[in-house]
Amino acid sequence: MKKIVLAIVALTASSAFAQNVYVGGSIGSSHANIDCTGATNCSNNSTGYKIFGGYKFTPNLAGELTYFDLGKVHATVAPDTLNIKTTGFGIGVAGFVDFAPQWKGVGRLGIAQNSTKVELTGGPITGSDTDNNTQAYLGLGVSYEIQKNLTLDGTLDFTRLKYSTESANVRVLSVGVTYAF
Repeated sequence: MKKIVLAIVALTASSAFAQNVYVGGSIGSSHANIDCTGATNCSNNSTGYKIFGGYKFTPNLAGELTYFDLGKVHATVAPDTLNIKTTGFGIGVAGFVDFAPQWKGVGRLGIAQNSTKVELTGGPITGSDTDNNTQAYLGLGVSYEIQKNLTLDGTLDFTRLKYSTESANVRVLSVGVTYAF
């Protein structure tokens, strides 16, 4: 009997918890403001994505965990090619505002543990190195409710990549979906 009562309590608690949980993902265009002076070829635009999950404490405030990939930056100074890739894991808060039927605005603020990997290839010196650092991140977006628990999202996220003493602002303009349980 105790096991049945515990199972019912656990099921009820998990159902109540799940009603406030959401998950989502998005993909889009990333841009890093890397200085390309002296490079014969430079690409600081790429494709970035994020995967996130959150728990709504109130209808307008949530805590979130996010994994993101900010894409790659390529620069060539013959004969060397430099590739920079940044990924990260963030924790923060999200605020939601209803501004029309089926439309919401969202703002995100948090901190991220960013990992920037730099690879040098092509010349006499090759190798790679990684720099991990903590940076702030900010996100703004708008969501359209397709169904009761499913939204189509457009977001603009900002953070910084850093390697040694060099850093750059990065932004990702993306489209995605969010599913609320």
